[in-house]
Amino acid sequence: MNQNDYATFEKLFGHKPHHIYFSPGRVNLIGEHTDYSGGYVFPMALSLGIFGLVRKRKDNVIRVYSTDFSNLGVLEIDIETLAYKPGFSFGNYVQGVLYILKTAGYNLNYGFDLYMHATLPTSAGLSSSAALEMLLFEIINDTNGFNLGPLDKVKLAKRVENEYMDVASGIMDQYAVQFGKKDHALFLNTHTLKLDYAPVDFNKMTLFLMNTNKRRNLEESDYNERFNAVKTGTEILQKYHDFTVLGELDLAVFKPLMNHLNPQLKKRLRHVVSENARTKQAFDALQNNDLMAFGKFMTASHMSLRDDFEVSCEELDFLVEANLELGALGARMTGAGFGGTMIAIYEKDHVPASFETLKKAYQKKFDKPLDIYTAKSADGAKKIKGVA
Repeated sequence: MNQNDYATFEKLFGHKPHHIYFSPGRVNLIGEHTDYSGGYVFPMALSLGIFGLVRKRKDNVIRVYSTDFSNLGVLEIDIETLAYKPGFSFGNYVQGVLYILKTAGYNLNYGFDLYMHATLPTSAGLSSSAALEMLLFEIINDTNGFNLGPLDKVKLAKRVENEYMDVASGIMDQYAVQFGKKDHALFLNTHTLKLDYAPVDFNKMTLFLMNTNKRRNLEESDYNERFNAVKTGTEILQKYHDFTVLGELDLAVFKPLMNHLNPQLKKRLRHVVSENARTKQAFDALQNNDLMAFGKFMTASHMSLRDDFEVSCEELDFLVEANLELGALGARMTGAGFGGTMIAIYEKDHVPASFETLKKAYQKKFDKPLDIYTAKSADGAKKIKGVA
């Protein structure tokens, strides 16, 4: 953030901010569409995220401004009427956080003025919504003294997605944003919530994020269809084998059970079970600093997401193939799919001199710009010490 942000805050709200908060985005290195079936995921909190300038109010009024949605001006939230409003943009997430807190018995005593500046692209598969949710929980918990623990905030944020936004997502995004650790990725069992950290050495590798700029909204996508397919397939298999969540099954157990599924469900569940195995192998590879093996698991993940889970798209496939031809150790779509972002890892000494040719080829083929970021890991959502 810079002096222009502080000046704009004062111009919009009539006073200076008191505190700065930061909430990171997340990139999932591998382990896609496994979090709602009790499987393993391997995300990393990003140095890209959302900064928030905040001033606590003496009343319970909430006023919010986002530089990404400057055309909307300052949104004022009425805490007495928190029903979802079509077209209310990011304001629905603010309302959703307040609604879930209220249903959990936490009533707002103090409001706040919030100015948000994001370095994270929206609708790109990097969990901008989770970053926003965890930023809001951090601010509200702090200003109202609710004493919510980190896991409390994660579970409440998941309820915002599931109950308020009506997106049948798992717990990975909010967990990664909250529990992120600089220079580490999070190896998380989404069933038991057992967490292990794996060091990520950015002295040896470079991580590129490539935003397709193909916008997708999970409320309108086929995400819930995939969620329901996994749920249906799991319930069928539970008639023939004793297990609690799909993440418990390894490939040897799953293969003979596949015959009980129709062709589409067989593909959907095969992705989940095989992806779970890849994620565990990828964690071991990174622990052993075997970047080549890690890259191979990433690429295999993309092929499974493309062919079995069918959540990729032409833009993502094009970029994966292009990066592999340029010498990437591994490349894959990340996030829910249907557009958004893909990632590629390169050995530090073998990074292409330029991606300009790729950008031009992408623009020509898809009539959309290609945005490329390099990002490192970051700590989870927090208040930045000191007064603005």
